[in-house]
Amino acid sequence: MLYPRNTEKAPDPELFKNPTAEYRGAPFWAWNCDLDGDMLRREIKVMQDMGMGGFHMHVRSGMSVKYLSDEFMDRIRLCVDEARKKHMLAWLYDEDKWPSGFAGGYVTQKEENRQEFLLFSPREPDKGTLLARYEVILNGEGRLDSYRRLEEGESASGTVWYASEQRTEPSPWFHFNGYVDTMNPAAIRDFIRITHE
Repeated sequence: MLYPRNTEKAPDPELFKNPTAEYRGAPFWAWNCDLDGDMLRREIKVMQDMGMGGFHMHVRSGMSVKYLSDEFMDRIRLCVDEARKKHMLAWLYDEDKWPSGFAGGYVTQKEENRQEFLLFSPREPDKGTLLARYEVILNGEGRLDSYRRLEEGESASGTVWYASEQRTEPSPWFHFNGYVDTMNPAAIRDFIRITHE
């Protein structure tokens, strides 16, 4: 297990009455405003007074400090040092917002690191890469009766459906880049390099 006391044969009644930090709650602490040092220290004290054993520093929309900047890392150090002084535990969530993988948009500035997906639609795609066209015939109940892949230039007697490869669109949530292709080893290496190394 994570903590040495977990190997003891019987629980310690005193530890149960007054657990150390590793056996207490540690909330996600939303960083969504100006990260003033005095405010951060005050909030850590409030969490300690509430009986928390630590906290997860979690970047959210509204944070005024640039993610992974020197100023951001100074705030991290301040909170880790404050946690040590108070015998609390501090964790850094590995991302700017959620879900993990795009590193606050740094990873997906490279278009080849953006998520790819297959789109199958009755509308001809205006972007992406067309992979194939299919003739699709539905029965009277709207269920698939038959389908076949069309040759280039061939017309269909049924509805034409298009299979295309697409990349995720830029989004404000991902800092005007797309979400990361989590199946792309190069993209994940970039994420690890940017966020952890």
